[in-house]
Amino acid sequence: MLIGLIGATAAAAHELGFHPIGQDGDIHVHELGVAITCASPPYYYLNGNDGGQEWRLIAAAFENSVHPAAALYLPMPEAVHALGARWIDAVWTCGDTEIPFQEAIYYSELLIPRQFVAISLADSGISIDTVADLVDRKVALHPEVKAVIGKPLEDIEHDHGSFQLISNHALLAMMLFTGQIDVLVAEKSTFEYYRRKLPKRVGPETSPVFSPVVPPVFPRLVFTDRTLRDEFNAARNALQAE
Repeated sequence: MLIGLIGATAAAAHELGFHPIGQDGDIHVHELGVAITCASPPYYYLNGNDGGQEWRLIAAAFENSVHPAAALYLPMPEAVHALGARWIDAVWTCGDTEIPFQEAIYYSELLIPRQFVAISLADSGISIDTVADLVDRKVALHPEVKAVIGKPLEDIEHDHGSFQLISNHALLAMMLFTGQIDVLVAEKSTFEYYRRKLPKRVGPETSPVFSPVVPPVFPRLVFTDRTLRDEFNAARNALQAE
């Protein structure tokens, strides 16, 4: 009850500060725009009613702080421009992605962790303990995965040039199970989502081996409005405590 009262008071204070009171004394609550810069299931669905695991968390937190929100799927450069122009209210960042922004920005608390892994097949006999073990292997990954993991993969690619960048998660999973690549670098839950959709003749029941070659990654929301960020964090923490 106390948490709800604090959240309602904070939301009212924010709206009073940024949205004038109407003639009848009502406070205008507008729908927030949140840019999603690299959406992958099961965290985000481009189609469907529930939006995905992480979007449900974000939307519920905004709803509880009296700020209904809508997701907009934008590439990072366009999202940053829209945030700077005040066309949207927040940008969801893919883990360690840097935000090239001139003004002050405020990060939310950490959202749902992502575990990026090097995936090989058990019967291949490949052993992977570190990123360096990807050298001289046929490796493929989604460009968004490379953008999130960053420098460790860039160093290997620069020295050996053995990576394929393919913008299709389902195709990447298929390439692994059909032997076209030795290793797929992917987010584990996203890989499992697409693996379950592969036709049986591709052999998705073959045992994959997951090697966590990089630490877990934690996405966050980026705001230019510190009060709105604080309201989101409070509502998110209250949801987590339930």
